[in-house]
Amino acid sequence: MADKRRILLVEDQQILCQLMSFELAEEGHEVTFAGDGVQAMALLEKVSFDIVVTDLYMPEMGGIELIKTMQNKSIDLPIIVLSASRQGDVAVELNTLGIEHFIDKPITDDKMTLLLFYISVL
Repeated sequence: MADKRRILLVEDQQILCQLMSFELAEEGHEVTFAGDGVQAMALLEKVSFDIVVTDLYMPEMGGIELIKTMQNKSIDLPIIVLSASRQGDVAVELNTLGIEHFIDKPITDDKMTLLLFYISVL
């Protein structure tokens, strides 16, 4: 098992959050939820995390805006992006922002295994 990580999971789909949290907890990780980037930033300013796993498209503040806000505030954490849409311009922007780890939705068993791998090496 990888070292225990404190993970901020930023996702507006509550059922997906619950399923992912269960899997991550089974691996010994501690997961905190935020429903959008605004909630995530409030948590990031108060709580210490090891990794951020974020969706791209959410109400209030989406994943790209969250990443930019984190960078502007010098919150330097590994980020894994989840999304059902990988449009070319979005992929280029993520790459420009330094995001290397992207997982397409829906989250299947294989993709959950990939997520756990990313978490273990970041």
